[in-house]
Amino acid sequence: MPRNLAGSQRPTAPPRGAQANGVPREAAVGRSDGKPFGDGANRTAVNGGRLMDSAAKDEVMSEEAPREHVEFHKWLRFDDRSPDDAGVGPARAVEAAGRCRRCWGPIVGLRRKDGPCSHVECLACGASTDGEAARREVARMLREAEQNVPLARIGRGSKYGGKARFVIKLLPDMDRDMAWYDRGLAASLRLKRRRNYLDRRNFPSGEAGYLFAQAGVLVAGLNALPPEMSALSLADVEYGTPEVQRVEPASGDDGILRVVGTIACRYRKPSNAAVKTRMGRLMMAGSTAAFACELAMKAILMTRSHQAEKTHDLADLYAALPADCRERLEGDSGEIEAVLEENRQTFGQWRYFEQALGEKTFGALVDTDRVWGLSKSARVLLDECVVAGLDYRISVQSDSEVAVEGAEVVDYSAKFNVNVEGNESAVAWDALLSGHRTHG
Repeated sequence: MPRNLAGSQRPTAPPRGAQANGVPREAAVGRSDGKPFGDGANRTAVNGGRLMDSAAKDEVMSEEAPREHVEFHKWLRFDDRSPDDAGVGPARAVEAAGRCRRCWGPIVGLRRKDGPCSHVECLACGASTDGEAARREVARMLREAEQNVPLARIGRGSKYGGKARFVIKLLPDMDRDMAWYDRGLAASLRLKRRRNYLDRRNFPSGEAGYLFAQAGVLVAGLNALPPEMSALSLADVEYGTPEVQRVEPASGDDGILRVVGTIACRYRKPSNAAVKTRMGRLMMAGSTAAFACELAMKAILMTRSHQAEKTHDLADLYAALPADCRERLEGDSGEIEAVLEENRQTFGQWRYFEQALGEKTFGALVDTDRVWGLSKSARVLLDECVVAGLDYRISVQSDSEVAVEGAEVVDYSAKFNVNVEGNESAVAWDALLSGHRTHG
């Protein structure tokens, strides 16, 4: 598995990471009128640090289809710094990607040809909004993103509205300082090895990207699981004919017509085999999400501090993250610290069936809310890996042979070669963070 050593500033801002949140990065961000602003390369120049300039507002998607999908993803480039500026300053490029506040999954929209975005939906949990509510949500997302751009460009956390269902996550492509990175790397190798710690002897320069890759693959697997994650399923309930009691007319901003009534239902007890399957899937999802959180945090710690403790304790790993990193994480998910604290031993101890762990711990293993919280935390941490300058690419090559006798295939064989490439970027964190204080 080849690796890339920490490199210099990229001249452009290519995609960083293979579908870190389960959606390809070649897409376009919708703008406030619901139409996307994007060119073929998914990059745009942004004058004066604004998210939408006059040129961007004139750009539209392909006019071929009467109904079009809107992929909330975009590379934004800024021209408020001279190309000759070799110092460290606000990011010259920012990746903007739509996220669901509920689970931090990727989002997509739908619009009619030449019309505004009339539907927004999360690809991970299925949360959605339609009609006028969707148009208002997209307008709010873009206004909020414009306000967050100056913060993101200097590595600060974003601020989202309390009632926001969907947001635009901003991932800045920070300035690099290879000399600073090399000095820190050399200093870390001169230190005496700490017991129970990973260091650059375990993960040479560039290889922290492998930890990011493994976390990304695990989260991709989580995304493929059924959205319903519960030992008890709605499919176990048989519903009768609804009896409408009253209809409340639409009022307020949501424009929703409310129908109040009752529905008789009957619970059908699932078989033991079905319950075991559901519990197994739930436990697998929780352990996988916890391990993905662990790997992502260790990747960040390796690239930022050149060391990470050999522990499965999620709370300890989170506490060791740099303060600016935790600020961004908590801006995206205000509950992340509490989730990791509550589930700190999910992979470390709770993955074993031991009587000493007790009923409470076993119950936690099949707690649906716990799985949702860990899965969201894992996706948020993957975004932070991107901000930290981590990168990976996975490519697969296949070769097959078919043996035929007459008209029949008598033998078939296939070989697959999986290539994983890890990378780190020499982000100039010290100079950047000192710049935070300069910028106030």
